[in-house]
Formats: sequence, structure tokens, C-alpha cells
Amino acid sequence: MDDHEWTLMQGACGPATEVPTLIRALRDGGPDSREQLERELSDHVQHQGQLYPPAVPTAQLLIDALADEDTHDRLLACELLQTIVENAHHYEGEDFAEPTLGELSAARAAWWSRRRRGAAHEPVAPDPVDREAHEAVRAGVPAYLEVLRSGDRQLRRGMATLLGHFPSAWPVMAAEFAERLAEEEDPEVAAAICLAVGRTGRLGYGRVAAAAGLWRGHGDRYVHRCALAALARVVAETDTAMLVELADCLVTTDGGDWQSPETVLAGTAFDAFGRRRPAEVPARLAGLLTVRLRDQQGPEWSYLAVRLLLDIAFHEGPLPDGAGFAGLDRVQRDAVLALIDTEVLLWTEAIWRDVAECNLPHVHDELFAWVAGQPALF
Repeated sequence: MDDHEWTLMQGACGPATEVPTLIRALRDGGPDSREQLERELSDHVQHQGQLYPPAVPTAQLLIDALADEDTHDRLLACELLQTIVENAHHYEGEDFAEPTLGELSAARAAWWSRRRRGAAHEPVAPDPVDREAHEAVRAGVPAYLEVLRSGDRQLRRGMATLLGHFPSAWPVMAAEFAERLAEEEDPEVAAAICLAVGRTGRLGYGRVAAAAGLWRGHGDRYVHRCALAALARVVAETDTAMLVELADCLVTTDGGDWQSPETVLAGTAFDAFGRRRPAEVPARLAGLLTVRLRDQQGPEWSYLAVRLLLDIAFHEGPLPDGAGFAGLDRVQRDAVLALIDTEVLLWTEAIWRDVAECNLPHVHDELFAWVAGQPALF
């Protein structure tokens, strides 16, 4: 702890000189309450979602504390590492020869941003502190895998959640995930591991698929659906029942709480398909999403379902200027008609940018006019 120049590192509340004392209290115990210790450490590394330089060495110290079985509060170390990595806002790409749906979506977003702000617009460079903090937490993957075997169910669940942030570490994690899922007795922990598989896995890992399949059909519907999200990431051939349920997850999530189990599950299902290349996406998925969107009763939070549908339908890029509805392929036409029929552009503003990035009219009335062949400016 004394190897760092804490007085020279500015945190959200000034110099981070108190961090070593706070870490020692986490490891050895102290007079401060758990809530106070968590608040003070968190305040040194982040404020309102922005990370500060002390986050990097603090993450290293928290990993050491977590790995030490004698640490007084290992779970707090886990929770603080989660805080750091979630605020790092750094997405790990995967080394594929062909881009994934997510990468193609990002390319459409960059196109739209350049068009909106002008050709000379330069994208904002990521904050180097975010990348360094993410890498600092990622360095703890071996320790997290070890703690995943802990007798403490809360720690095991916390490790699974942490590991879900690091898809580039999948080759290291896969065998351990398979073993843990096969041996785990706690359904909540198994669900957390399945979610980690859904966020980080790759196609073709049979042992992981077999282990996740053990939890499919579990009596708790949430656990069962977490297993489906894991299978969607590692199994090439997805059956219709699986796709129907995952499409349902994407449409009926609780948008009021981004940390709710249902919303986390929806995000994992979205990642499971979004991190596939277009040719790997099940052909039936787009049709199921349009059916589920049309079947919904009222404005449920269906942003991820709409976004995934657009990612599938327009993976080749934005439409060329002047394109007409008649020139769209069947999947694209169905997607556009679903936007109109469900009136999503009327009851949520969250989706308009994703529609605009496809070079579609992003106001409901203008989209309706465009489909009808009437001229519209957009």
C-alpha cells in the first residue's frame, strides 16, 4: 500500500491519502461501520459515475484483500471492485475475423454521429483512467476464479458477477464455469454463473453447455431463464422454445430499475445474441421479436428487444439516402412495421436514436408517411 504516491493522486474528494487506512480497516476490521467504510472508499475512486486516478491502485489492493481468506470483509472488497468496473464504461472487444452485431451497431452509431455533427467531428477519446481501472480489475480474474470455490455463497455469487465483465478472459474461465455449474447447489449462485456465461461465452464450448443445461427447467423460472441465456451464448443451434422465452425476457423487463434481476437477465440475453456475428444469429429470432413486440399490452420496457431487432435487420449498415420502403428486404420491412404498429417512437424516447442510426425516419408520423410512400424530410 505504501508503494503508491497517494498524496499526488486526486480523487473525487481530494488527495487519496486516506485510502491505505481505509483498506487496512477493510482487511483487519475497525470502529467504522461497513456502510461508512464503503462510502468513504467509493468516494475516493468515483463520483456520479466518473472514475478518478486512485481507482487503479485501489483496485489492486482490493484484489489482494479479496484473495486473502483472513480479510475481515471480503464481500465489501468484491462490491467495491464491482463499483469500479461498472463505472469504467469500457467494453472488451473480441478478436473475431468478422464483426459482431454489437460492433456493427457501434459502426452505425459512429456514422450517425458524424452525420449529425459534421464530417470533421472527432469521436471523444475514452478516458484513460477508465481503461486502466478496467484492466486493473481484470487482472484479478485468477483470484476471482479461486474465490468462486469459496464456501460463502455471497462471495461465489459476487465472483460470478465480476467475471461477467471480462469476455476476453473466456478461455481461462470456461472450464471453471463448467465445473462450478456442475457442482453448484445454490440456485442463486448458479443463476449468477449462467449470467456470466451469457455475457462472456463463445460458441462451441460443449462442457459449459452441458453444465448450463443442468439448470434448464429449474423450478424457479428466473434460474431457468438464466440457464437459457447461457445456452444462447455457447450453443450454435438454439431451439424454438429457448428463443421464444428469451424474446419474452427482452420485451417484458422492468425498465424502472436497471439492477433488477429481470433487467439484468434481459441485458444478458441481449449480449448473448449481440456478441454473435450476423451469420450466427438464429434466423427465427427477428420474427419472434416482432411477434412479441406486437403482442405486448401497453408500453412495457422493450428497448433491448427493439434494439436487437434493428441490429439484426440493419446489420449491413444504414440505409442509403433516398431508399424507399419497397426496397427493404422482408426482415427489414417487418421490423419497420413493428415500430409503427407498437408506436414505440411515441411512448419512449430511448429508441429514436437507434432508429435514426439505420437512416430511418425517427419520428412516428414521418416513419408512417415514409412507409406509405409519401415524401418526408428526415
